Amino acid sequence: MQYFLKDPMGLGVEYPIIGKNSVVFAPGDPVYIDSDGFIDLCDAATLVFGYAIDDVTMDSDNSTVAKVCPKIAPALGHIMSYPNLSDHDFVQTDIGAYADFSTVTTNAFDINSTTAGHGQMAILGFDPDNDSTDDQGVVRAAELQQFAYAQQ
Repeated sequence: MQYFLKDPMGLGVEYPIIGKNSVVFAPGDPVYIDSDGFIDLCDAATLVFGYAIDDVTMDSDNSTVAKVCPKIAPALGHIMSYPNLSDHDFVQTDIGAYADFSTVTTNAFDINSTTAGHGQMAILGFDPDNDSTDDQGVVRAAELQQFAYAQQ
């Protein structure tokens, strides 16, 4: 299960940007601004701009008709929780490592900490609910779209 580890509104909301046509957003979904200037779900290689706050579905003509802007919490400052791949638990040596998203489906994102990748997320910890479930990680975005280094 993916979720914010603190109130997403505590750090404010990003400037409103129109959502990409036909995209479904759920709370905690990592998002980026695509090359056409629309908010879309991150894939396993995109830089993180922020996280969806609400459940909202964009119409197929959203970019030209309704122009709905999903509420986005900024990536900077947020600590998130996502599960690891179903066949792998987080371990202490994962702390401080970088990982990418593996599953990139709305409301079902998960982290792949077993393979080195682009390093979208920095792993800070695991088992945030202290229930001995080591497949739930605590992460922070490591590659943020709004920073200049992202342009290199």
